[in-house]
Amino acid sequence: MKNKFLKTIFITLAVTLSSCGPANSTPSKTITVTGVSLDIHNLTLYAGESHDFVATIEPDNATNKEVTWTSSNPNAGSFAQNNGSFSALAAGNTTVIVSTRDGGFTDTCEVTVKAIPAKVIDHIVATSSVLVYNIDDTFDRNTLIFTAYFTDEYYGPEVLTGVRFDVQFQPFDSAGQKIVNGAVYIDNQAYEFEFYVTVVDSGGGQPATLGLTVNAFNDFHGSIYPDGNQMGLAKLGTFLKEQSKKPNTISLSQGDDWQGSIYSNYNRGRLINDVYAYARLNARTVGNHDFDWGVDPLEANTASSYDGYTTPVLAANVYDYTFSTKTAGNTQQSSIGVPTVTYTLQNGLKVGVVGIIGENQITSITSSYTESICFKPHIPIIKEYATSLRQQGCSIVIACCHTGQDDVLGNGLEDYVDLVLCGHTHHKESTVENGLHYYQYAANGEYIGQIEMEYNTSTHKVSVTNDVTINAYTVSDYYTSIDSTINNLINTYGTQCDSEANEVLANNVPNYFSSNNAAANLMCNAMFDQAVNEGHKDVLVAICNKARSDLPSSSWTYADLYRSFPFDNTVYIESVKGSDILKEASVDGAYMYINPSYGTSTISINRNSYYKVAVLDYLLYHTNSSRYYNYFTSFDGNPDASLSLNYRLVLRKWLKDNRYNAGIELNYSDYTSSNSQFNRSRLQQA
Repeated sequence: MKNKFLKTIFITLAVTLSSCGPANSTPSKTITVTGVSLDIHNLTLYAGESHDFVATIEPDNATNKEVTWTSSNPNAGSFAQNNGSFSALAAGNTTVIVSTRDGGFTDTCEVTVKAIPAKVIDHIVATSSVLVYNIDDTFDRNTLIFTAYFTDEYYGPEVLTGVRFDVQFQPFDSAGQKIVNGAVYIDNQAYEFEFYVTVVDSGGGQPATLGLTVNAFNDFHGSIYPDGNQMGLAKLGTFLKEQSKKPNTISLSQGDDWQGSIYSNYNRGRLINDVYAYARLNARTVGNHDFDWGVDPLEANTASSYDGYTTPVLAANVYDYTFSTKTAGNTQQSSIGVPTVTYTLQNGLKVGVVGIIGENQITSITSSYTESICFKPHIPIIKEYATSLRQQGCSIVIACCHTGQDDVLGNGLEDYVDLVLCGHTHHKESTVENGLHYYQYAANGEYIGQIEMEYNTSTHKVSVTNDVTINAYTVSDYYTSIDSTINNLINTYGTQCDSEANEVLANNVPNYFSSNNAAANLMCNAMFDQAVNEGHKDVLVAICNKARSDLPSSSWTYADLYRSFPFDNTVYIESVKGSDILKEASVDGAYMYINPSYGTSTISINRNSYYKVAVLDYLLYHTNSSRYYNYFTSFDGNPDASLSLNYRLVLRKWLKDNRYNAGIELNYSDYTSSNSQFNRSRLQQA
């Protein structure tokens, strides 16, 4: 059907273009409704809960946007008023139907209403606010906190008060990990529990504090070689190796380590994995760009080892998912990353780390790669696993987060963890909220944070006593020379792609090409030309998003191109609704090259007609947090065709084909957004 529409559409366009503007601009013209869509199509509620449905009318400027709301089974749930607010009443199934008054268009949502379940305790977890003791100390029963967990997910965990419990424990007679166990009694039913404490023997007198040094960095993005303020992998790896030899010290990465340069991407992050393993990095958190090659390569990297060591990857909130039904599962994806790691330091202190990725970052990954997984809300996950780590005897708990501070601040984490390390947003941040320290260290190896912490064995409080920011110029103060094994690894992997990296693609570039203008427009131009070369001459526009970094002046190598376009995005050919094209044309972060056969005048776009586009997979498959396609809502999940090369290879070929590597000038001014072929404002609603 799409191809049939296309033939009609392009004839219509040709006629409309001759009028040099939108047809019929009479203000009084009635705009009829052509469709309606709901924000969600499958929903589960418990009796007594409610949901506010949102209906989107097409087109946006329809004259009569009135709708009616009905429920096929009013006993299960109904609408008290005609405003989309649905109330679940009793167990059962119903179909919610929205209908437009103009045209009678409908959309539906299948709703399952569950009865409120019985409140039955499944198990009880005991934790203690004091987890480090001296030999000859007796466990302090007054420090116990009991949390009840219920058999049905309807009920969240509850802290119990005033319960009867037994804890049998004599004074500690030796150092090490000790189990505290006992039972809680609810309605005369016993629920057993156990957890660990650490007993310290310091030669007759326990020190007042036990220290921990934490080294942290984030978003290294394959920055293998030094570049200005970026220290490079040799310096970073040598620093980590030297720190691994120091007592009571751990080093952590907050994710997005691999993706970003030809020297890292060429081996799909294995060089960085090998250096991290050799340097004994204690753990790294999974980041959104770790999914840029799909789940299988990520799992392979998670499992890879070097020198007999595998760096633990943390992914506490990554769970299974069914894309077709938009349903999250209950299985944490340990093949991608484990929820937590623990370390017992030389001074006897036990440290736990929980790692998460921001829940909304599922929308910043090409959705075709993540149909089998989801990121559950990260704040409850941090709290759940931090509680578990306390139960295991951890006196210090660290949250290692691939998400910015704005996504974790203000959520009461100070009651669960002692330090929060952030990433993803590439900011340099240091914040203290309610006594809890939050840090992030920019990106690309610009900074490493070194944070000194203390656990007070008398008060059982944790504090940050000092923090130092290490940069590309001061990192060498922490070692005497670059580690030879790390140098050899970098050289070995580098020789695999040096010839490609150094290939000159343009050698007469008077001005740099900015990532959010000329570089992106240049890519769109190359995508369109490649589409035409592969037989897709009827493409209306080529669409991409901004480049990752600017392209330099003077000359470009393939390594330069890789830094700007480090991803392996597929270019798809797809027929999409005019409403989607108009929406993208209004977005600042989208870039377009318009088929030059349409001249330089205004192009009238019918919102409900289909047009062929060449578009990156990331944009075509983009979903909202509910996992529905939201950039191209008319996309059915099955592209019409794809180009034979990924988008970076398309531009590489285009530069060589046009002999920009043979002295022909590549002029920045030809690719600014004001030029007609890149001017999205030419696309106007008919």
